[in-house]
Amino acid sequence: MRQFKTITLRVLLGTLLAGTAVPLAGQACGCGGVPLLGSLGGVGPLAGDWQIDGQYEYNDISGLASGILRLPFDGRRQLSQSGIMRVTYGLSRSLTVSVLLTAIVKTRVVTDTDIAAGLGDGIVLLQVNLLPGLSYPQRDIMLGLGFKAPLGPSDLSAGGVRYSPDLQPTSGAWDLLATFYATTEIFPPRQAKLFGSASYRLTSADPAFSPNDQDYRFGNETLFSIGSSYGLGPRAVASLQLNARHTQPDRLGRQIQPNTGGVWLFAAPGFSYNVTPAVNLALSGQLPLRHWLNGAIQLTTRFSFALSIQYAFRGGKNRQPEQIGTRR
Repeated sequence: MRQFKTITLRVLLGTLLAGTAVPLAGQACGCGGVPLLGSLGGVGPLAGDWQIDGQYEYNDISGLASGILRLPFDGRRQLSQSGIMRVTYGLSRSLTVSVLLTAIVKTRVVTDTDIAAGLGDGIVLLQVNLLPGLSYPQRDIMLGLGFKAPLGPSDLSAGGVRYSPDLQPTSGAWDLLATFYATTEIFPPRQAKLFGSASYRLTSADPAFSPNDQDYRFGNETLFSIGSSYGLGPRAVASLQLNARHTQPDRLGRQIQPNTGGVWLFAAPGFSYNVTPAVNLALSGQLPLRHWLNGAIQLTTRFSFALSIQYAFRGGKNRQPEQIGTRR
């Protein structure tokens, strides 16, 4: 039977927590809503098949940094917990369409504890495989284009004071998305692969942010990833990748916001296990390596991890069980 070989998808999903930078309370940052770009990589299902991905993510954004320096922990805490569901359908041999929904809980502890929760952003993405059906060596090149929509609130408040943009469940803006993903098999007997991805988010402004008609706009975001995976047995796969994230500074009206934007570099180990040909479980994480941040001081990711499950089922009436799954 065709086995899932999808650890690269799962670890790419971990990228969506990459370097979520948050300035101190009262400031804004480049992490509006759930940072979703990293969840858009990978190869989708066969024509007529469905694939459902569910994921829980935990991100500790309590690290203190200035430029390239890591500063001592000062007791401030900011945490983000996200639930993400992605449904993908194979339109044809080379085309897939995905819908991604999110819910998020954000917690900030300074002197008081602030909690903001709700629906996050949603995504609709169309992807095309430029190498459909290439079986040996197994290779895929995927290009994607889509948009992000604000499904949840961006105006939550406490005691009459509106939370800063980085604490809101959604960015409150419609964004355009472009994605690239490529993978090649380098040692088929051990499921060894090389893979890489790139994603770009062109942001727009949240028109509801300010009563003074000043729109808030998170900075445009770019992600790059490169890594490899290796089979530990007939069902288990381990992987390691390097993730890079860049965000431009945020803007309030025409004014650039201080302590927002920068570049982050992360190491992301992962492990995947195929419970059945149709069910895949995975664990992935991210650890910061370096950062180059704008402004005097920012909060930044200390660590993150993601637990995920993937289920695929056939849609065609004449499909055999061994045909269920992803293209690879």
